[in-house]
Amino acid sequence: MSIAEKLIAQLTPRQALGGLSGCGFSVALATWLRKGRGLTLCVTPGPEMAEELALDLEALAPRSAVLLAPPLEASSAERTASWTALLSNVEGRRGTALCLVAPVAALLEVLPARSEIARSNVSLVAGQTLKPETLFAKLTEAGFARIEQVEEPGQFARRGGIIDIFPHGVPSPFRIELFGDEIESVRSFDPLTQRSLETLDAASFPLAALGDSAHGAGLLDYLDAGEVLVCAEPARCHERLASVAAFTHEPGAAQRLRRAQAALAAPSTVMLDSAGRDESLGLSTPLALGEGYGGVTALLRALNEGGAAVAMFCGNEHELKLARETLKAQGVVESPRLELLPGDIGGGRAFVREQVVLLSLHELLGRVRRRAPGDAESVRAESGITDEFVDLEPGDYVVHLAHGIARYRGMETLVRDGKKGEFLALEFDEGLMLHVPVASADVVQKYIGARGESPRLSKYNTGAWSEKKLRAQQSVLKLATSLLEVQALRAQASGHACKPDTAEQGDFEAACPFRDTPDQAKVTVQIKQDLMSPRPMDRLLCGDVGYGKTELAMRAAFKMVQEGRQVAVLVPTTVLAQQHWLTFRERMQSFPVIIELLSRFRTDGEMRDVVARLAEGKVDIVIGTHRVLSQDVQFKDLGLVIIDEEQRFGVEHKERLKQLRKTVDLLTLSATPIPRTLHSAMVGLRDISSLTTPPLERHPVITRLSSWNDAMIKEAIAHELARDGQVYFVHNRVYDIQIVAERVQRLCPDARVEIGHGQMPESELEEVMLRFMEGRIDVLVCTTIIESGIDVRSANTIIIDHAHLHGLADLHQLRGRVGRFHQQAYCYLLLPDDARVPEIAAKRLQAIMKHSELGAGFKIAMRDLELRGAGNLLGPEQSGHIASIGYDLYCRLLERAVRKLKNQPVAPDVDTSLELGLDASLPESYIASARQRLEVYRKLARVSSHEHAEALTRELTDRFGKPPRVFEQMVTAAIVRSRLAKLGILSVVQAEGHLKLRALSAPQASRRLSLASKSFRVLDEHTLALPLRKGLEQPLDQLRFLSNLLQTLVRLGAYEEAGTGN
Repeated sequence: MSIAEKLIAQLTPRQALGGLSGCGFSVALATWLRKGRGLTLCVTPGPEMAEELALDLEALAPRSAVLLAPPLEASSAERTASWTALLSNVEGRRGTALCLVAPVAALLEVLPARSEIARSNVSLVAGQTLKPETLFAKLTEAGFARIEQVEEPGQFARRGGIIDIFPHGVPSPFRIELFGDEIESVRSFDPLTQRSLETLDAASFPLAALGDSAHGAGLLDYLDAGEVLVCAEPARCHERLASVAAFTHEPGAAQRLRRAQAALAAPSTVMLDSAGRDESLGLSTPLALGEGYGGVTALLRALNEGGAAVAMFCGNEHELKLARETLKAQGVVESPRLELLPGDIGGGRAFVREQVVLLSLHELLGRVRRRAPGDAESVRAESGITDEFVDLEPGDYVVHLAHGIARYRGMETLVRDGKKGEFLALEFDEGLMLHVPVASADVVQKYIGARGESPRLSKYNTGAWSEKKLRAQQSVLKLATSLLEVQALRAQASGHACKPDTAEQGDFEAACPFRDTPDQAKVTVQIKQDLMSPRPMDRLLCGDVGYGKTELAMRAAFKMVQEGRQVAVLVPTTVLAQQHWLTFRERMQSFPVIIELLSRFRTDGEMRDVVARLAEGKVDIVIGTHRVLSQDVQFKDLGLVIIDEEQRFGVEHKERLKQLRKTVDLLTLSATPIPRTLHSAMVGLRDISSLTTPPLERHPVITRLSSWNDAMIKEAIAHELARDGQVYFVHNRVYDIQIVAERVQRLCPDARVEIGHGQMPESELEEVMLRFMEGRIDVLVCTTIIESGIDVRSANTIIIDHAHLHGLADLHQLRGRVGRFHQQAYCYLLLPDDARVPEIAAKRLQAIMKHSELGAGFKIAMRDLELRGAGNLLGPEQSGHIASIGYDLYCRLLERAVRKLKNQPVAPDVDTSLELGLDASLPESYIASARQRLEVYRKLARVSSHEHAEALTRELTDRFGKPPRVFEQMVTAAIVRSRLAKLGILSVVQAEGHLKLRALSAPQASRRLSLASKSFRVLDEHTLALPLRKGLEQPLDQLRFLSNLLQTLVRLGAYEEAGTGN
């Protein structure tokens, strides 16, 4: 047994213990858990303490089963599913030692009866016989929705032999693959990529509903005779019960309250208390004897020399390994009197009588405690970051790359050359219809203009569209030249290459109060590689609000300061500058780094002093608003510029920075990148990194849309204040903000309501913000000044008045002010009763409601681009060209121009038509949804190699089951089309006894093709003929012949010679 387990075995369970603190609560609870068999129910005043105890028990009693009650603030459906799953787990473990930790308010919940739980569990195991319609009926009865593609909890779908189910309360949805009526496999999958994550032994989930107040059960009903009820902090539990009951008005609440109060006061209930009682454990608090690992080492030596046995919990396995290596380097190794253990505890304590000390390494290093990620953490498949960012719906405007702007009318099934196939129906000017084969689906793109306006339809088959493209190409070439000038200077300049990490860099990163997500760890390496390269860095770091971008920026800044160079941090608002200044100073307070602030919160004299010391090199890091870009601000040796919340700055500010130092390293941070930045990232003008893994223990913000409703607003504020929280009330009009604040005050007379906006005197605004951050204001009625500003842990409700007047990115930023920690957060979008919401605003609100999941920032930026149009992305003279040909085609032209100027290979701009009379559509029996078929057709049209084909085949097999035989020839045709296009061949048509090939240049194509076959004949400047020998009469044989011939060219290196790849 470990030292901790021996301590727990040595202690006797006590009916009442006082003087507890830190891990003393969890050790006392563990003694009861070790003694009993069956359920031990422990209630705490609130969810925070419940989570702390559950995490402690995972480390202290790893052989015991510990369950944590679901959050009270979860949505109704999520709470129903979570409770049902948890209670099903409890019932399934009867007879074993089990601990359930719950906030005391859970005793007031109406839960399913135990008999209902026993009947509700659904278990799907490989080899089991399944009647799908019976399962679907159960799911529908439980409130599940049947849709085409599962993306959110509470949904299910069927595609042939594939059934997808997303129960509430599970980390990932389940995919069931059938063979007839037998379950062949059970997998979890990622709802974002729709790809499987891992194969499971079974999918098990309950479907019972929460009971009604008259007939439902309570949590106490799940305690059998002889099982233990433990109450942590009894006085606070009674107080909390009364507070929660005051906000519950449903029938039966009073009866449940009386029952809970009686149970807590019963003599059999175990009392664990911080207040003094007759018996205690005799605890004391050990403290680190210095900073960092040096202080930890000194404490461990002192405790061992004093005769104490020490168990120190160090986190996950990776952190434990790092701790062992670091302590060993300082001369401290494990022994029978010193153990380093996995896991974590909150509040290390010395048990004086037993001479045992339990420590938390993260606590001693000053880190915030967090739950380590489990094995089920979702793994995102690597995919193109902008792929499929807009869905095509009938009625949408589209751009056909060869013919211009049209309206998409949907997919139609037609018969061509005796073969049935699917086509995209496009309507051009004067009602002319063009049917595009699905094999060429990639030549049709959704239209995004310059101002979000509806375009004019193009006239089909006229020279007007070609002229527009030509004018755009000429303009794009000119623009690309100017865009690449700075890039070329940066690439060719001999910039500063940072040295490898110093010991101080390691200490600084170890002092981070949070543990890295996998994305943070990966991006940290990318940024350091950039900094250690002589080529100046220009990296965009895109991560949703609260995903840890600032921490990575501080690591980059610290590394640059280690090189003796200066760092400028540019932020959009005075409030955010103040917060970053405080954050940077707090993180770097143990290191000799001088950090200064340039903003309106500083006097003129203070700013002059900072400017002077910057020029002398006496300031390492300066944080400020656009004041940093003023002409009088000069740096002695600027090495790195960090731009935070980039979407708030204009182009001229960022161009000023680039001109400031052609060799400066540039790190841009943004949750919703503006289209210019997206564009640059898309066409390869800068590097992009993405943080997509949410911080641990974070919940998506529950977003609700409503007209102004006094009762709802009062309830929302009262709910937040009842859990000791705070509220943002955003009203973005200064002239009547006082009236709105008074209205809020009347609705909540006991709340402390104050106002904050940008037109207030600076000192007054700063004072208001500081009081809110310190919890001395309950409701802050404010303008969007908070959008890029303060992070307040206890502020978890935001109400946005006149939400239809805000842009999509603005709404996302505002919503990101709440839910930045583990509490469930709420966002209320209010609309006025008397205002008609414009169509564009309605679409924005639909988008913000749809994209409420964690990490939605990139999706919202893309949707915002679609709604607002590309706008003045690249200068005013470019807007007309974007409007005339659409954003997507414009980006393609710009990308080609950039590649040409960089002397990189540019394939001919050709869409090859393959007219051999082949089947070219997937059967509806395989993929019933037209939208999903179109998605597959678009992916299929982009297949250019056998590796791409194999990847797409694996994806379809995973999502829809084994593809039909026709899919194999469609894949072959796609590869043939791609390779012919790179040879400049426009079409292949079956003629009498031969294949006729149209080409941009028949002689040039013939020279390349002759490497594999001498049979091609040049008929004229643009036409070749390939006689068909015996055995090539059938279309499929002709396709295979072309495939083999082009594969021979690949092996011979013909494509590499032409600089177009394979």
